[in-house]
Amino acid sequence: MTAEEIRLWLEDELANFPQRASGEEVYDYLVRRTAPLVESDRNALVGAMSSWLQMRSETGPQTMLALEIVGKHRLKELRHELDGLLRDIRQGKAFLPYYERWVIAALNQLERADE
Repeated sequence: MTAEEIRLWLEDELANFPQRASGEEVYDYLVRRTAPLVESDRNALVGAMSSWLQMRSETGPQTMLALEIVGKHRLKELRHELDGLLRDIRQGKAFLPYYERWVIAALNQLERADE
């Protein structure tokens, strides 16, 4: 799969997930669904998550969901992008300061991958 194919597939999964489900349920579901891609299509998954991280939009869950996927799957290739997102949050360029905790959590998961 390509990064674009993964991104479109995940967008479709999000659109078709039951609206009555909690945010935590959709996050857990998509982390499980993307797990096989870590081995089979890692570079494409990294590309798809990069595009979601760059969205920096509060109107949809993509950026925060990308943080969850990046952290859980330890996609270290995106450390620089997470650092940039954290910097943008702290400078008031993206999201409210409240959201920095999710970036920090993902960065901490990446640090554990280095151990």
